[in-house]
Amino acid sequence: MLDMELLHHWTQTTGPSTFPGGKFGVALCTTFVELAFQHPFLMHQILSISALHLAQVKPELAGPCRLASATHQDQGLSLFQPALARLNCQTSDACFAFSALVTIHTWASLSDSSSCSPFLEEPPQDRGSVHIQWMKVHRGHRAVIRAVGPEIQAGVLAPMFSTWKGFKDCATAPLPPTEKEHLDAVAASWESSSLPASIKRTLDKALGNLRRAMYVAASSEYPVTIQEAALAWLSIVPEEFVQLIEERLPEAMLVLAYYTVLLKSTHNLWWCKGMGAMLLDIAQDVLGGEDGQWGSLLKWPIEQVLGEKEDRQGNPPS
Repeated sequence: MLDMELLHHWTQTTGPSTFPGGKFGVALCTTFVELAFQHPFLMHQILSISALHLAQVKPELAGPCRLASATHQDQGLSLFQPALARLNCQTSDACFAFSALVTIHTWASLSDSSSCSPFLEEPPQDRGSVHIQWMKVHRGHRAVIRAVGPEIQAGVLAPMFSTWKGFKDCATAPLPPTEKEHLDAVAASWESSSLPASIKRTLDKALGNLRRAMYVAASSEYPVTIQEAALAWLSIVPEEFVQLIEERLPEAMLVLAYYTVLLKSTHNLWWCKGMGAMLLDIAQDVLGGEDGQWGSLLKWPIEQVLGEKEDRQGNPPS
């Protein structure tokens, strides 16, 4: 009986509130469900996420909902892995949908304090390691795209991709003066440094992608929600940049800190509440905070995401 309630909750509440207003949000409630009836691993993923959401909106059901979520997630993964190994045109859409939903499931679990507690017990030197792994999790669907991208983009999920046509062409599109000034300062931080040229190119690409995502988020030319633009950056940054984040390269962590300004736009989504502040906190730990070597460059993202220093200290602004 709970499964029927979870599916109903998905179509009526979870799906519409996961990505409101965008084509992805529409697909969650329609195409994803249609695919799920054909591919059980996707149905398990949908029910697992719906259970996490229901646990939030109905705390009195939190216990059975979290148990149901974990059970469905385990069953979904056990069925998804062999399907991914035998990826073909019949399973490509469902495999892409499943891998795209993994991010939502992971972030929803991280935003749930009861689910986060094991991560918070990590040794101090490993602080943030688990949270940064979601960058790889989010990008998992790229493996599916690389294998059967043309089929997916021409299939039932095509509307999700059509809105992004021309995205690469806006690389030099003008940002508002404030954003441009601050991102230019970030780029300047490694221009004259002793970093290898290959690393500088990777940083430039990641920052250039952030410029594009910020432009699309603020532009009326693209039928993309600001939340979709914010999460798109995670998909398009170079693999080498993710490696630099894992290595805690200061310049890469600085780019990540600036990304949280855009990520803050997702704070009203039930499944990623507080993620911007969490990532900024991790970046500050690596970079030494406002009083460290990178303090002057951290000031802007800290103010944008966490507020003015006086407000954060509980004192009235001077």
